Amino acid sequence: ISDESERLWARELNSGDLAQHQATVEELQANFASSRWANKVAVEAETEIQLAVGQNIFICKLDAVFLNDDGSLEIVDWKTGAAPADEAELGERALQLSLYRLAFATLRQIPLEKVSACFYYVSEDREMVPSDFLTLDQLKERWSKVAAAN
Repeated sequence: ISDESERLWARELNSGDLAQHQATVEELQANFASSRWANKVAVEAETEIQLAVGQNIFICKLDAVFLNDDGSLEIVDWKTGAAPADEAELGERALQLSLYRLAFATLRQIPLEKVSACFYYVSEDREMVPSDFLTLDQLKERWSKVAAAN
């Protein structure tokens, strides 16, 4: 590493920044430790699925999948950023979970209705579940609108 690189790292990672980073990590860990998933073991973690929708391939990276008591499965997408401000914003972000549900159900050959999904905003200790998930046809329609706009 060059002297210039070392100076940049020293400037970027001063002790105050490191202390703040450590405090943030500890807060995230405490929030997760109090979440409903703290004592569960994921049946899958960090699973990447390539989902074909029409002539497009979407890369879906699932953070964790948990088995529920009723035998259904739940995809949990961990978020460290701010939660959506309202239902409209949550609805926009729900596209991601719709893709994840479809990808997982397709890959594992599970009926889609047996797969739920949620966001967990760890920094806010807040779980959010969209009111509706898009169907395959709705995903295709939405994607065709995006593609047509470009």
